[in-house]
Amino acid sequence: RKIMIDITYHESFHQYLHYAVGEAMSSIWFNEGNAAFFEGVNFRGGGKVEINLTERLNSMKSLASSAIDIKKFIGISHEEFVEKSSVTKNYALAWGLMFFLQKGSQIIKGKNNYYEIPSRYYDSLVDTGDCKKANEDAWKDVDMKKFEKDFIEFWSSDSLIKKAERFNPITDKKK
Repeated sequence: RKIMIDITYHESFHQYLHYAVGEAMSSIWFNEGNAAFFEGVNFRGGGKVEINLTERLNSMKSLASSAIDIKKFIGISHEEFVEKSSVTKNYALAWGLMFFLQKGSQIIKGKNNYYEIPSRYYDSLVDTGDCKKANEDAWKDVDMKKFEKDFIEFWSSDSLIKKAERFNPITDKKK
């Protein structure tokens, strides 16, 4: 039952995004990252929503033990993403990236604007219909070396991951 619900949330997000952006093609990191992120949604009574860690956590933590080229990852094609030799890793990284952007970036020390990247991407995609332009707009002011360092440090810290799990991007405010 849980797997069926997770798949339903995942696939429903793809449909939602497709129509929300005027049927424009979106970058695979954004599309699959959000779809995987929303697998962790848990609707509670009283209109409350939790977004929890998923089974991709252990894969993401393993990936964090090596160098990750985020700049390269955000530019890969759908074909590269689903290559048999790397598809499992790519889904984990897409989920990990979105979890970090939505929740993790808001609890790490040091000022950052990483949490703005998904909304900048979405807004640009809606405005331009061009996923490459949306990527440029979303990431243009990001120091990628610092981002990759912060990303790896986050996924290497159980305490930061736990803090991020408790952070609700819908109701909590940026520190």
